[in-house]
Amino acid sequence: LDTNLKTAFKDGKEILLTDIEYQILLFFAQHKNTVYSLAEIYENIWQEKYYYGANNTVMVHIRNLRKKIEDDPSYPTVIKTSWGKGYYSEYEAFFLIHETVFDYMFFWDAWVCDICNDACKLFILLSVSTSYQYH
Repeated sequence: LDTNLKTAFKDGKEILLTDIEYQILLFFAQHKNTVYSLAEIYENIWQEKYYYGANNTVMVHIRNLRKKIEDDPSYPTVIKTSWGKGYYSEYEAFFLIHETVFDYMFFWDAWVCDICNDACKLFILLSVSTSYQYH
């Protein structure tokens, strides 16, 4: 995720996400290993009070997001289901972009760019096996 441009990448290629899909993906990237109910997801993403009909709204957006980010949406690895409880992500794949931007550091631990030894903008990749470093 490029938090500045609000874009996502998988295997080095940009993924076209809606604003809501991007917000959902960012939310789970920021809250690794925490299960969130449909109500909690709805209230955090839409910034509105939960109502029962919102369940379908959340599930449809997560299904559409999975189609775009998962290798096999039937067996998701990025956003997982905790049956009867909600959704969560075990995902953690970070790398650095050489561009000093301190206002993005509050979500994660401080990182130092091994190219320039300065704090650099943090990006989240959707490919644990890929080790890109843009500079």
